[in-house]
Amino acid sequence: MPRSHDGRQRRTIVPGSYQRRDSDSESEYNSDDDDMSSVGMGSVESAADSIDQAITHLNSIHQQLIEVEKLREEKSPLESDVQGLRLEKQSLEADSSDSEGMLFDGWLSHRLKAARKSPWISKTTPHKKNNSKKWKRNARS
Repeated sequence: MPRSHDGRQRRTIVPGSYQRRDSDSESEYNSDDDDMSSVGMGSVESAADSIDQAITHLNSIHQQLIEVEKLREEKSPLESDVQGLRLEKQSLEADSSDSEGMLFDGWLSHRLKAARKSPWISKTTPHKKNNSKKWKRNARS
């Protein structure tokens, strides 16, 4: 028989079998007779029914947990695919930003080289190779 914190014996209460006791019959509460004869058969059947209901409820919860676990397992490959695509996108963005900078640098150096060789520059600025008459003629046109 279980004991309470102060050392008195206490009975476990079966659902449906609890009966209100008077305060003067506390000695009856502490008695050692723990037989089921005081509990009616109807209360035993109702207790068995409540236990069966609890078991079916726990089984349904267990099935739901199994389904949730299956969904998590199905979701995890999709998450890894999404993660891989995000990493690939980030690497492509990093590569494109580098290549854009390289493209701009290449374009700028190409334009500077082209500007040095451009006939437009030779028309507007006199070169030592050109005589002044040729330069003036090119500047008018």
